[in-house]
Amino acid sequence: MPAKRAALTALLGEWRERLERHFLDEERFLEPLLTAEERSRLTGDHETLRRCIGSAGPQSSLDAPAAGFCGEVGRQLEQHIRWEDRQLFDAIEARATQVQLETLARQTSRVR
Repeated sequence: MPAKRAALTALLGEWRERLERHFLDEERFLEPLLTAEERSRLTGDHETLRRCIGSAGPQSSLDAPAAGFCGEVGRQLEQHIRWEDRQLFDAIEARATQVQLETLARQTSRVR
């Protein structure tokens, strides 16, 4: 049980420290470069993960998180990252103009 509690604490810490902001930045910076279908998938995946991680609030007060909770969040996050890396980013690079890519590079270089 302590391992499950530690995993949940680590997940919530990562969410607060990096992932939540990363999702917002991604949506803001990529939005002009996305097709309607890509936008729907990106924001849908993000919203699913937000709801799932947000549901950990009540669980975080329990001694043991629900069985498989952290694993399920991890699987969803992994699927999302694979889609971005294997499909989305390649599609954006293929159709974006040089100016759009340079703008995106400037925007993302300012992210901490």
